Amino acid sequence: MKPGTTNSQVRRFFKHGGNSQPSFALPGSYGFGVLTQRQSAAQYINLKPGKYLIACFWPDFRTGMPHALMGMWKLLVLR
Repeated sequence: MKPGTTNSQVRRFFKHGGNSQPSFALPGSYGFGVLTQRQSAAQYINLKPGKYLIACFWPDFRTGMPHALMGMWKLLVLR
């Protein structure tokens, strides 16, 4: 994420469908597999200091809506 990105910007983006590249995003992505109940996994990645958006884009079983649009996201700051 670009410096200065706020939770409000991310929330507004997902509230409006999250279908395009947001103006506050920098290029790059990272994916992770799907886990079911009682499963866990760990991954180690080397990230530079900055802001990162962690979000789940897997579709909800009942509605088909990506979990991120339902609030399953977190804006992180690594120092």
